[in-house]
Amino acid sequence: MDLAEQYGCSRDHSDYPTSKLSINISAQAGFAGEPLKIALAFHNQGDLMKSVKAHMEISVTYYTGVVSSDPFKIEDFSLYVEPYQSSTKVFDIPPQEYMSHLGPNSSLEISVIGQTDNEEVSEVKSVSLKLPPLNVTVKSAGEI
Repeated sequence: MDLAEQYGCSRDHSDYPTSKLSINISAQAGFAGEPLKIALAFHNQGDLMKSVKAHMEISVTYYTGVVSSDPFKIEDFSLYVEPYQSSTKVFDIPPQEYMSHLGPNSSLEISVIGQTDNEEVSEVKSVSLKLPPLNVTVKSAGEI
């Protein structure tokens, strides 16, 4: 940034208010081909109950790090979060739902947006699935 400022660019030193709503994404990253369990926890640090409209997308991440523009799972849902409490929504993704989109790749990106009347928060998490072990058994005829 210092170099950019030397060439005339300036930083934005604005103070942004701290959001009273936050999202935590947790995913059990097992082997590709196993069910995937995703938990979205919405935390309300305010003193009023919040009605949250949420949007989740799950996309394949290619080996280059580029995320597919065509998510294979899109889910819209609503929930209420009591003051100073958390509310969790759990999704079980069967392998049949993601394996055909995964191809030779082994990473997924989960993005979630939560919106209340006066706040909007988002969170993104990458999940790397393990490749199943490859076992090769060779039986020889005895001579090489």
